Amino acid sequence: LFEVEDVLALSSLPGGGPPGTLNLNVATNNDLYGGQIGAKFDWRFLPRLRFSAVPKFLLAGNAITNTTTLATGSGTQAVFASGAPVNVHSTLGVFSWLGSVDTGLAWDVTDRWTLSLGYRVVGVGNIAQADGQWPSLIATPASISGIAAGSSTIIHGGFAGFEGRW
Repeated sequence: LFEVEDVLALSSLPGGGPPGTLNLNVATNNDLYGGQIGAKFDWRFLPRLRFSAVPKFLLAGNAITNTTTLATGSGTQAVFASGAPVNVHSTLGVFSWLGSVDTGLAWDVTDRWTLSLGYRVVGVGNIAQADGQWPSLIATPASISGIAAGSSTIIHGGFAGFEGRW
């Protein structure tokens, strides 16, 4: 399971009359399910020091949810002209992809213990993000229902770790 959550919030400035401050929140969640395939490449350039690269790929089913709400600054739920609350929850199932590459250095302190440092880059595509669900007009529940997939993002950062083998 790989999860990407995105939340976008807009708070208006209070006006001179009703409704005053309004808070619009759009929250998307992508749950990717599937199995990764990949490989591991090690290059030992000193007796106990090696460079490693681990590329992986995942083609996954993506269970997307989106919730859009509108409330006043005091927390009172806004309502449509029909009386229905402005709180719409939508779902969508699509195929998404994920690719990642880990690169790093590993120091085999002993035959059983390894310390490592590295950098990971993860790219994920055909997902839904909150800014893609942002409504241009809120008039009916249908105007904020539905989900637009097709976005992508890159996540990256360093890591450190140790490994023990028995």
